[in-house]
Amino acid sequence: MFCESTQDGFRNSEDARAQPQLDCAHPPNVHKNIVLTIPAELEFVHVLGRCACALLSEIAGLQEAERTLYNLELAIQEIGVNIVTHAYADHSGQVVMTAARNDAHSHIIVTLEDTGNSFDPLAIPAPALGHLQEHGFGLFLAGELLDELQYEIHATGNCWRLKKSYAIDHSSEEGELACKVHP
Repeated sequence: MFCESTQDGFRNSEDARAQPQLDCAHPPNVHKNIVLTIPAELEFVHVLGRCACALLSEIAGLQEAERTLYNLELAIQEIGVNIVTHAYADHSGQVVMTAARNDAHSHIIVTLEDTGNSFDPLAIPAPALGHLQEHGFGLFLAGELLDELQYEIHATGNCWRLKKSYAIDHSSEEGELACKVHP
């Protein structure tokens, strides 16, 4: 199954064969990357977002740096929390993150892999905006914060693919750090 996030929730591909299988282990055209494995426990989820943001925070001239990093970190947190609380609701496991920065195309691709329970994103209704609800905004929020959010079930588990574009101001001074990672 291959699903993509849209404004109205997730949608299934018209033809799953037309969609490339997400290659979580080998992102293309990588400038820099990080691979990190954490226990699937809530106390470790924050590490995923911070490590991915570290790849972007070193870029001199990153435009809208605080906003870009915050949005990326929050989206990763939302997906990470969902993996821990839902995919591993009845057993323990690990989450493997690969964050790959592609400066030629000005984007970062983050994949989150797990071997927990899979789910059908098409069965998750879009949140009722304007109505108070305690849960159900995580996937919607992540989809709004990212350029792309995809989910695929593999024979070995689940793979989330998050894509966030960024812009660079090339007139900034060489060596100046773009911003700091949020504590």
